[in-house]
Amino acid sequence: MRSIVLSMLVLTWAGSALAAPSIGNLRLAAARVPCYGRVEIRCDLQATYDNPFDPAQVTLDATCTGPGGLKLTTPGFLYQDFTRARDADGREQMAPAGQPVWMVRFCPTKPGPWQVRLTVTDQTGTATSDPVSFTALPSASHGFIRRSPDPRYFQYDDGTPISLIGLNIAWAGRGGSFDFDPWLTESGKAGINFARIWLQWNSTLSIETKQSGAGRYDLGNAWRMDHVLDVARDSGVRVLFCLDSPEPYQREHYWLGKLTGKPWENCPHNAANGGPLHTPEEFYTTEAGHELIRRRLRYIVAR
Repeated sequence: MRSIVLSMLVLTWAGSALAAPSIGNLRLAAARVPCYGRVEIRCDLQATYDNPFDPAQVTLDATCTGPGGLKLTTPGFLYQDFTRARDADGREQMAPAGQPVWMVRFCPTKPGPWQVRLTVTDQTGTATSDPVSFTALPSASHGFIRRSPDPRYFQYDDGTPISLIGLNIAWAGRGGSFDFDPWLTESGKAGINFARIWLQWNSTLSIETKQSGAGRYDLGNAWRMDHVLDVARDSGVRVLFCLDSPEPYQREHYWLGKLTGKPWENCPHNAANGGPLHTPEEFYTTEAGHELIRRRLRYIVAR
């Protein structure tokens, strides 16, 4: 995966100076999108960086201006498409499809005309794109789920109450993202409308792994994360992602009194694996540990 990431590095020299960043060829997936639907914009981006997941090296952001002067900013991210298949043992096999591309996703919350400009920043400077426009159409969606004024209950953005009936689905088995397909589909059919799914401490959805390295992300697992959300949405199941977990920082993990593993040995933040932390405690006490978490959250939110 790292070879795919590094292929996006652009180093253009003009004498002894690095070239300024540029951004163009914005490709809007659809010009008309229902409110609370997903807007996707891909672009051609040139910048100087070694790690596309490090905001200190390169950032892509979208400024979205909507009805009544509403203005929102959302981060962009590096995306790679994948195909999936099962091997003879039923294990999921992932294969990259096409080349990585920079993308922005946005969810309009008000109907009417919207305009989006993308901005890229690297160590040499900043460049802003020409605007692209789309129209958000009225929809039957109630919006996102939030706490109601009475914190004992939940409601949608428009005030419609909702009772959550759900499961801790957690993580997949050997089938990878294939496992979530029947779990979520059949849950929706049974009237279940909520699921908690872990993004940490599993081989299917953890985007930061021992193999990817600290601060670099597995684009295949990120694609799986997208797929799980798409299946959940189609099944009427709302998802609460468990964004982090203490287990990767445990020297030993026990379940029902039995030693089941030594997660810290495989933690990407462990200095033995190329990370910046020499002990698990440094995750809580050092800026290096905190910055890695902020960086990963930015990427997850962007997707």
